[in-house]
Amino acid sequence: MQFQANNPISASMSEALVRWMQALDGSSEILVDADTRQIQVSSRLSAPQIIEVLRNLGFDAAPTEQSVSAHEKGGSTCCGGCS
Repeated sequence: MQFQANNPISASMSEALVRWMQALDGSSEILVDADTRQIQVSSRLSAPQIIEVLRNLGFDAAPTEQSVSAHEKGGSTCCGGCS
């Protein structure tokens, strides 16, 4: 799933996100691009659960339109997080 942050992402926020996601789902994979404020998460957690983690860590983030539409339309950009 892809998320777009509305606030700047610091290195400590990125590190905290990786630690929290690994603690909740050891197989999760997280990519954070602080320059574009994009966050990609592959996890067994649901989107609402991931959003809760992001908000608890200070991220003001929401799923990207691409992430939502790909799942609704069966697109090819699936990150595998739903399986």
